Amino acid sequence: ASLPQQVLIKPNLCDITSWETGATTDPRWTGVLARELRAVRPDVRIRVVESDAVSAYKHYRSCDETFERLGWADAAREEKVELINLSRADTVEVRLDGLPMPVRIPQIFLEEMYLISVANLKVHPYTRMTGVLKNSLGLLADADISSLHPYLSAAIGSLHKLLPPDLCIVDGRIGLEGRGPILGDAVRANTLLVGNDALAVDEAACRLMGIPT
Repeated sequence: ASLPQQVLIKPNLCDITSWETGATTDPRWTGVLARELRAVRPDVRIRVVESDAVSAYKHYRSCDETFERLGWADAAREEKVELINLSRADTVEVRLDGLPMPVRIPQIFLEEMYLISVANLKVHPYTRMTGVLKNSLGLLADADISSLHPYLSAAIGSLHKLLPPDLCIVDGRIGLEGRGPILGDAVRANTLLVGNDALAVDEAACRLMGIPT
């Protein structure tokens, strides 16, 4: 199939901490992906998407500040790609299976697009691990998603059905073990997992980390 004109790249930028810690996505993926995509379609429109966030300690994190401080803004300027703050985007309210409350989905995801998820190889206190599937929670426009925590499995599953990535990447060059998904110990795993099925890629990530599936 031909590549749509619009490609959206969703990294994992859960905190303002460098990619060398294993917690966030390396901004150099911007250039790697941009070059490959333009080789397929020179007129492709590439947009990196992320949302604001509120931590477990109720600390508000601006996606725009994260883009600037972690090198994504510099990479975007250099590679001539766009940065989109999903928390400021036009949204539609939808109901997902298994959730008692509606969620807001940015309208950009209703357009024709090719979605790339670039996740990290990390443990997580609520879901045991966080990879491609959990990275989809950052597609929601709301910064504070703590109300979804009792329904995380349902939220992740329903979001995947609604917005499955076309290309799934888990960057395991440096993984994160310990408490996760921000605090923990960086581990050099020297592995990249790539596929077109988020569940299969996450299952491979679990085997790599020794987590039963």
